[in-house]
Amino acid sequence: MLMFHCLQDNFKRALDREGVEVQIGGTSKTVLFRRQRNGQDSADWVDVYSATEDNLRPGNILTTGADNYLLVQRDHRENGVYLRYNAVRCNQTISLTREMKSPVPDEWGDYPTITVNYFTSPAYLATQLTGLNKTAIGNVIGGNMVVIMPGVEITPNAVLQCNTFDNEGKFTACDYQIESIDSTDVFTDNEGSIHGILRLQIKPE
Repeated sequence: MLMFHCLQDNFKRALDREGVEVQIGGTSKTVLFRRQRNGQDSADWVDVYSATEDNLRPGNILTTGADNYLLVQRDHRENGVYLRYNAVRCNQTISLTREMKSPVPDEWGDYPTITVNYFTSPAYLATQLTGLNKTAIGNVIGGNMVVIMPGVEITPNAVLQCNTFDNEGKFTACDYQIESIDSTDVFTDNEGSIHGILRLQIKPE
């Protein structure tokens, strides 16, 4: 019990001294950010420490200033005081679109096929699978362009849109075909809401 209280006091002091206030779905929390301990990891990857009672989980987006961090993995070693997460700084805002029949008829009384955006979120676009990034990205087979994003239903005809540099060096929106989906770390709660992390292998359309 004494060790628990010492750990609790030390963590509280660390939060008071170095804690960063983040927004998670409209709720404010204070967490600790630490560089990855493996020196080979990309600078985009960090460790996040949060009080156990904050009840954070993979798939949460942490926003601080202009930066968004996606919680990817949780260290399952628990001490009752804090939890450690593997997180990545998002470098994209992605959208998922799908085609559907318009609910409104056109001037000729037909219901044309329209494209609708059904999900938008910060995400991480990875183009190299190296070091810890390969472990965190998961078992997406083939290719070298992967998106890590919060868990969401992927419809059969979904197209992923994100911004990239074109041949003229301009930052522009591009459509990508989803080649494979790793949903190993996606789960559904008792209310039917989807949580966790999706890993998508994509290629330009």
